Amino acid sequence: MGDKENLIWLDEVDSTNRYAIEHFDELADGVLIAAGCQTAGRGRRGRTWISPKDENIYASFVIKNLSCPAYHTSWLGSLATLEVIRKCIRHNHIWLKWPNDIYCGVRKISGMLCEVKTGKGNSIDGVVIGIGINVNMSKENLSLIDQPATSLFVESSHLYNVKDIAKKLAISLNKFYTLSHSEANELYSCWKAENFLLGKEVEVISENDVTTLGVITDIGVSGELIMDVAGEKRIFMSGDVSIRKTPEFYSLFNV
Repeated sequence: MGDKENLIWLDEVDSTNRYAIEHFDELADGVLIAAGCQTAGRGRRGRTWISPKDENIYASFVIKNLSCPAYHTSWLGSLATLEVIRKCIRHNHIWLKWPNDIYCGVRKISGMLCEVKTGKGNSIDGVVIGIGINVNMSKENLSLIDQPATSLFVESSHLYNVKDIAKKLAISLNKFYTLSHSEANELYSCWKAENFLLGKEVEVISENDVTTLGVITDIGVSGELIMDVAGEKRIFMSGDVSIRKTPEFYSLFNV
C-alpha cells in the first residue's frame, strides 16, 4: 500500500467489478482493475453505466485486508476519487452526495458501486469498489445519461489521457486504503466533511422506492444518514438522495 501504483489495464471487459470478483483470489490486495471499455457496466440499484470506449475511467479496486466494516470502504473510494478529480480540474464546487456520488456543481461526474466478495459459509473475503469517472465525454454523449452529468473535458475544455488518470487513481486509492488501517476516525471525519448536503433539504428514495422529504442533520459513524422529517428523527442506512433543485439550491453554485 502507500504511494505505490498497482494497476492492471484491460482493453475491454464486460464489467470491471465482475472481473475483480471472479478473479478475486488470484488478484493482489490493493490492485486497481481498469478497462478501456465495458460492455456491461453497472451502477447502483441495477442501473446501466454508459461506457464509451477510451473516454472514461471504468475501474474496480480490490480490498482483501478489511480492518473496518465492509460498508466503510466506500469512504476511502470516494475520498480517493475526489482527490483525483480535484487534481484534474479547477472547480470551486466538487462535492460528495451521500453515500458516494461525486458532483461538479449540480452535475454528476462520478459514481461508485461497492460489492462484497463472500467465501465459504458466507464469510466476507473482501470488497470490490467499482468506480466510474466521466473523463473525455462530450456534451452530446452526456446528454444520453438519464440525469444531469458532466465530465473533466466539459469542465476544463482539456482532453485527458485516461490511463494516466487510472494510474493516479490507483495511487490515491492505496493512500486512503492505508489511512483506513491507521486512522479510521480521520477517514470518517474527512468523508463526512465532504458531504455538502449536510443541513440541506433532500428527498431520500429507499430500496423499496418510498420517498421521504427532510433535512439532513448528521451522518453517523456507521455512515447512516440522519434526517429531520417534520420534526421527527429518521435514520437511513441506504437509499438514493435526490437533491431538491430549488432556486436556493442552485444559488449555492452561482447557477
